[in-house]
Amino acid sequence: DDTNAFEAAFNAARADEGTVIIPPASGYFKLTRQINVTPPGAGQIWIDVKAKGRAGEIRYSGPSNTAVFKIYGLKGALWEGLNVAIEGGRTNVAIFDITADNSRESSSFNTFKTFYLNLGNGQDNIGIRTGYQNTGPKDISNYTFENIAVFGGGNFDNNVVTTIPGQYAFQNLGDNTL
Repeated sequence: DDTNAFEAAFNAARADEGTVIIPPASGYFKLTRQINVTPPGAGQIWIDVKAKGRAGEIRYSGPSNTAVFKIYGLKGALWEGLNVAIEGGRTNVAIFDITADNSRESSSFNTFKTFYLNLGNGQDNIGIRTGYQNTGPKDISNYTFENIAVFGGGNFDNNVVTTIPGQYAFQNLGDNTL
């Protein structure tokens, strides 16, 4: 379980507005609970992320009905090279859940680049969700999404496609989500 190491890296980057470097994995990294990318209290955070390695190197095996990365108040960041897969049996998981509330500043001017997102075989899994729990006047805006591949775990068998209900590559919800 690499969750504690990921939390420590994001906490250190949050403290000095730094960069999280995710090295190539020998196999893959395993996350068993949500990683919160949030400012301490009110305000915004500036955290860049650079991942190096092959597709599927981060696997989420935590509970259903949550996010892998929960993001509030992220500003002016560049995240690149993330390869994340939701393991089988999990439902209603968003790999990236970008939202806002009254206690933090807006999340804006961010770039997500060269992502490979595997939604697995669970219903209602989402690659990138914006504004899901947006409870206030703060906005989610000026995002750039570049070179992002998202796929689910449907099957193609005997010329029949079996899809999984509710899987979304991108889902845009909530007020002030532009």
